[in-house]
Amino acid sequence: MRSDFEINELQQLLLPIIESNNAELVDLELKGRRGNQVLRVFVDTEDGITLSHCERISREISDFLDQKDLIDGKYRLEVSSPGIDRPLKTARDFQRNLKRKVRLKFVSPEEGEMQLEGIIKLAEEKMIFIEVENRDIAVPLEQITVAKILPLW
Repeated sequence: MRSDFEINELQQLLLPIIESNNAELVDLELKGRRGNQVLRVFVDTEDGITLSHCERISREISDFLDQKDLIDGKYRLEVSSPGIDRPLKTARDFQRNLKRKVRLKFVSPEEGEMQLEGIIKLAEEKMIFIEVENRDIAVPLEQITVAKILPLW
């Protein structure tokens, strides 16, 4: 299992397990060579994720993968929180982080690659609004290449 299609398929297969544990799938990675791979599953909840919650999800995913034999050879499964510096990818991610400072990299058809830092004001299904120097800037979600919350130090 390796291609993006297969990763997307694996995400869809694991989604019911994660959702049945009242969590959401943030991201999934399969890294390494066949026979020595690491499957990383990043999960979260509205209130954050605990170690015991990750352990429970990990056991269920492990049992499911063992039954279905979906990954060739040996692999290591890691289920964890995406962490404080997690990338924001979906409108829901942005919605959950309203009023927080974010750094965006995006590609504008008119101006090419751009970067900005500002406060997340609004997140709609296809458009994110960022306040930069008392001005709201609309950025289509599909144009965002990287988005990360900037921690307050």
